[in-house]
Amino acid sequence: DRMASTGRPIVCNDDLTDAGSLAAFGHFKMAAMPVRNGRDAICGVLMMVNGQDAPDFRNSDRNLLASIAEKAAKLIERSFDPLTGLPSRWEFEQRIDALLARDREGEAGHALLWIDVDELRVLNETLGMAAGDAVMRTVARHLDAQQRAGGLLARLDADEFGLVLENCAVSSARAVAETLCESVRKLQLTFDGQSVA
Repeated sequence: DRMASTGRPIVCNDDLTDAGSLAAFGHFKMAAMPVRNGRDAICGVLMMVNGQDAPDFRNSDRNLLASIAEKAAKLIERSFDPLTGLPSRWEFEQRIDALLARDREGEAGHALLWIDVDELRVLNETLGMAAGDAVMRTVARHLDAQQRAGGLLARLDADEFGLVLENCAVSSARAVAETLCESVRKLQLTFDGQSVA
C-alpha cells in the first residue's frame, strides 16, 4: 500500500511478522522497488527477500534493485503496450519470426488478422484522448476474451490490432474475423457515462 501511494522504494530490515498480511510469511527482511511503465505508472514490483538472520539490506542493494527495475521497465515497455497491456508491435513481430522459423518447412498454415478500429481519430478530436484510450482498452479486453485459445493478439498502432491464429485454415480464419468484427460492433462503448459508438 505504501509503495502504491508514494511510488517510492521500500527497504525494511525490521521484523515483519506483525505486518498484517505479511505475517503469514514469517520472519524476513525485504527491499522492494517499483517498476514503472512508459506512462510512469507502477506496473510491477521487484523485490529481494532475505531471512531475518541475514545481513540488513543496504543502499547498495537498493541501487542494484533500481538498476534492475529500470532494465525490466525498458523490457516491459518494448514488449507490452502500456495502454492495453497487450504485446507490442515489436513483441508481435518477434513472435511471428519465431513461429515462422519453427515452421520453416511451411507445412503448418497460420493466419494473420489485422483489426482497425474505425473513427478513433474523430473520437479523440471530439471527446479527447482519454475517451479514445478508454475505447481502445475496452476493445482490447473484448478481443482478448473473444479470440480463440492459442491466438496471439497485439496492439500494433494507435488504432490497430493484429491477431495471429496458429495452425488455422483460411476458412476458419475468415469465420473468426467475421465473429470478432460482429462482436465488436455490438459493444456498448461508453466514456464518462456517455455512449461513444
